[in-house]
Amino acid sequence: MTENHDNFKIGLGTRNVSRNPRLGDNLVRVQLQKSNGQFKITLPRGLARCLRLEAGDILEVFIERGDLVLRIKERASE
Repeated sequence: MTENHDNFKIGLGTRNVSRNPRLGDNLVRVQLQKSNGQFKITLPRGLARCLRLEAGDILEVFIERGDLVLRIKERASE
């Protein structure tokens, strides 16, 4: 392999470079899925753990009196 390629691998380790960077402690990412018109919301790991969320849980998201409200509608394990 070339020297540049080796240096690139050493600098990045085994991390997949195509993934989005990890969110900050208080940031939420919202993405539109063009295939079905739904939004994908990514929460920081710490917040998800505090809310006891698991992958696949369905949340209702709405604004109530100026506050963003996340309500668990359906658990993935049920």
